[in-house]
Amino acid sequence: MLVLLGFGLIHFYLIWFGDILVLYAMSGLIAFLFRKLSIQRLVALGAAFLLGGMLLFSGFIFSQYQADIAAHAPGATQAAIKEWNEGLGGFFPTAAEIAKDKALRLGPWLGLVQDNLSHWKQIIPNTLVFMPDTIGLMLLGMAGYKSGFLTGEWNDAAYRRIARITIPIGLAACACIVAYDISSKFYIIGIFMAFVVLATPFITIMAGGYAALIILLSRRQGWLAQRIAAAGRCAFTNYLGTSLIATFVFYGWGLGLYGSLSRWQAWLLVPIVWAIMLAWSKPWLQQFNYGPLEWAWRSFARGKLQPMRKKRPEPLPV
Repeated sequence: MLVLLGFGLIHFYLIWFGDILVLYAMSGLIAFLFRKLSIQRLVALGAAFLLGGMLLFSGFIFSQYQADIAAHAPGATQAAIKEWNEGLGGFFPTAAEIAKDKALRLGPWLGLVQDNLSHWKQIIPNTLVFMPDTIGLMLLGMAGYKSGFLTGEWNDAAYRRIARITIPIGLAACACIVAYDISSKFYIIGIFMAFVVLATPFITIMAGGYAALIILLSRRQGWLAQRIAAAGRCAFTNYLGTSLIATFVFYGWGLGLYGSLSRWQAWLLVPIVWAIMLAWSKPWLQQFNYGPLEWAWRSFARGKLQPMRKKRPEPLPV
């Protein structure tokens, strides 16, 4: 986890500010302490962490609601307006702020790095606030692994039942959130409350349903399942590789398309990146034991260079 933290800091400051590896590393250090708990205790503790995260965000959102009211009240003070603008009010940038942001993203790479380094402290609160939720999900994942659920050891009927129940429930909850967002004209306080707090239990169980569905679809081990499995074994390289591809497409040091595409046009990049992942991962793993960054991670963590190239089978004696 400490090595992963190092990679995350490099990713955050030098490539993309939306890094999640730092959060995973810090949360993983804590989740590691509970690795010997029983399945039942992992589930209970995971649920408790998720609930703690929901309560934490509820308190933050309520404080932002009060800041919104104070900032838009008749005769609002400059301090009240500043507090709102530095919080969720910042999701409504002015034209000048948008122009400044676009100039930064389309500028030289060193300018982006300098900007990230100038805001180096923001990674701390950003990580801490999401840790309870992330630790909770990790503990549930550990329970899923110990129980054999995530390793495909359950029977097909159990997986079908889980997928049939949880996915429709999760989709219904998400549809309600979308309906609310539209009806409220995307009121930022309501969006955060609905998506970050109210949706948490629904999207969590829906994730279990998706896992069950993926396991069912992978039973036959067809060509697509094999390529997805290979992409999963190279997940670290694929994650950072996606950042490099996307920043090259959008930032000024690359193609410079930042702020010039519509949403649907930007989404067209997604299947292209999927195709790249599926295309390279399997042939790479046919020759090597690990993806490039998976190899680096293991080598640093174990303090020894790991064998990269697969050994070719010895020829049979004549």
